[in-house]
Amino acid sequence: MNETGKLDRLLIDVCRANFMKKRSIFSRFGLHRGQPPLLFILFERDGRTVGDLSKEMGLSPATVSKMIQRMELSGFVHKRQDKSDMRIFRIYLTAKSREIEGELEKTMLDVERQTFSAFSAEERELLERFLRKLKESLSK
Repeated sequence: MNETGKLDRLLIDVCRANFMKKRSIFSRFGLHRGQPPLLFILFERDGRTVGDLSKEMGLSPATVSKMIQRMELSGFVHKRQDKSDMRIFRIYLTAKSREIEGELEKTMLDVERQTFSAFSAEERELLERFLRKLKESLSK
């Protein structure tokens, strides 16, 4: 293989494989790959605003709004106007989301265990350091 772009190609392949695996797993819940992180944030504290969610997820408010629209149509969340500030909408979990909370959390842990099962604890720590450095350099 040509050395030019070798690491970048490998990173793309890893991201694609991770995407495909998660797409397959989360489709069983009726969720898209990017939606479980939003649910986990709401599992911690329900009733957050789009602004809160977008900050925590590191996504634009427009992206999160679109995600919420899709999740509303699927019955996982609903929006309600804030009682004290009518300009603000808060996002709440539905019973459908609460029903899958435990199974979804277990599935996320299983996926992570399986993904990194070939690594020792020391290798996982080193990989985490490398990924944090990579994320930091890409954020500049």
